[in-house]
Amino acid sequence: MMKKYHIVSIFTLTLLGVLQGTIFTFAQSSNTNYILERTMLNSTSTSYADKITYMDGLGRITETVQKGFCPSGKDLISIQEYDFAGRPTKSWLGTPYSSGGNYINPTTVISASQAYYGDNGPFLLNEYENSPLARIKKQYGAGIDWQSKGKAIQNEELVNESSGILSCAKYSITSNKSLQKNGNHSAGTYAVQLWTYNF
Repeated sequence: MMKKYHIVSIFTLTLLGVLQGTIFTFAQSSNTNYILERTMLNSTSTSYADKITYMDGLGRITETVQKGFCPSGKDLISIQEYDFAGRPTKSWLGTPYSSGGNYINPTTVISASQAYYGDNGPFLLNEYENSPLARIKKQYGAGIDWQSKGKAIQNEELVNESSGILSCAKYSITSNKSLQKNGNHSAGTYAVQLWTYNF
């Protein structure tokens, strides 16, 4: 029994060594954490699509590269920015860029994105409430026109009311197994999210 265990261990270590060498050989970046996803497009594995997700030291996604994704053969690169509390704030739209799947400095991608879209704000923007709960207060669409004019989806954390749009209906199952409404729950019983679209 012990001999089998040692043989399996040696085989496992050898296999891990080979895999580690393979990962090192095909690294996209020597100083940035990343995950390479390869999607096979045929049964012979001769055609595939690569997506490289780069992360910072805290494991947060900072850049996504879809290699050769654009009709022109360029990569499609998108950037994710975070605020001081580590919450996602700006999600930049994908931008065609020739990178060969490599990590590109975010300021370079941002400049390319603004030039490509002809807009200073080609990103989705999240604003958070002033609390440690990281709840989104407003979400803006991509484009400086949406952001500068306050065109956002607004979220409010409230409690239910006894009537009106913030009321919560009370249901019960009858003896013949049908659903029956029995008025509304008392005010202040449940937490309610109110989403308002300011377009």
